[in-house]
Amino acid sequence: MNAAVIDTTIFAELQEAAGAEFVAELVGTFLEEAPGMLAELRSARAAGDGERFRRAAHSMKSNAATFGASQLAALAKELEMLGKENKLSKTG
Repeated sequence: MNAAVIDTTIFAELQEAAGAEFVAELVGTFLEEAPGMLAELRSARAAGDGERFRRAAHSMKSNAATFGASQLAALAKELEMLGKENKLSKTG
C-alpha cells in the first residue's frame, strides 16, 4: 500500500469548510477515541456480538472517512460487513 495515509484533497476540503483549528480538534478527538473503538471491536468479537462489532466498525469508518483516512475507512468498512454478517470467528 503506497497510498498516502491521509487523502490530502479530502483533508484540505474539510479544513476549508470547517476551519483548520476545528479539523485539528477533530483529528485529536479521533486519536483519543480510536483506542476505545479498537477495544470495543475486540470485546464485541470475543463476545460474538456481531451488531456491537458492526456499530464500532461503522463509527471508526465514518470518523476515518471524515478527514480522509481512506485506507482505514476501507478496512473498517470490511470489518463492518463482517459484523453485519456476524462472521466474527477467528478461523473464518
